[in-house]
Amino acid sequence: MALKPIPILTVAFALIACMSCGAATNPPEHVADSTPSHCPRTEGWSGEIAVGQGGNPPGPALAPPDGLGVTSESAPPTPAELQTVSISPMGESAPGVERIVYQFAGDGQLGWSVRFVDVPLRYGDTQRVPVAGKCVLQVDFTGFPWGEGEPHYAPRVTSAEASEVVEVLTLPPREGVTQSFTGLRSQDAHVAVDQDSSRAQLSIILSS
Repeated sequence: MALKPIPILTVAFALIACMSCGAATNPPEHVADSTPSHCPRTEGWSGEIAVGQGGNPPGPALAPPDGLGVTSESAPPTPAELQTVSISPMGESAPGVERIVYQFAGDGQLGWSVRFVDVPLRYGDTQRVPVAGKCVLQVDFTGFPWGEGEPHYAPRVTSAEASEVVEVLTLPPREGVTQSFTGLRSQDAHVAVDQDSSRAQLSIILSS
């Protein structure tokens, strides 16, 4: 599902502080500078990832008949959702390389896009997202259910000063769209995106 471009406005708002336990409505306020300097990066990536049965589950599975010859249907598949957002330590997989990992659960076909933005804006309004960094990577996920409920993932994830990542802010779903913003410490990091349906995860790979 393609996302429509959002006009860039100059109105800025502060997001409401939230709980630090991971089940919160908006990223908490913090003291870091939330106004990124002009970032010359313009790269972008997009694709789709199948989670679980990939949104096209087979027909209902029938259990073996019981003593009365009655069959029962299996439970319907659980809609796909974002479970966790994490940052792997620098050098965990290779020297100078780290990953931002989005882990999914359930069943569904999810669309995703990753791109650099000058002004990080919340989907559907003019609310500026207060993410710190010299360059900001915006990740949009589509295909989630429009239901209610608190997300499982932590709204804000930070890393050590040696990391390329300052922080990752992930907003609650809005109209089927989940947004995540990563502030980078430099303008020169090499970025690659890896989707792995077998592990139900999308990774942003950063290297110096």
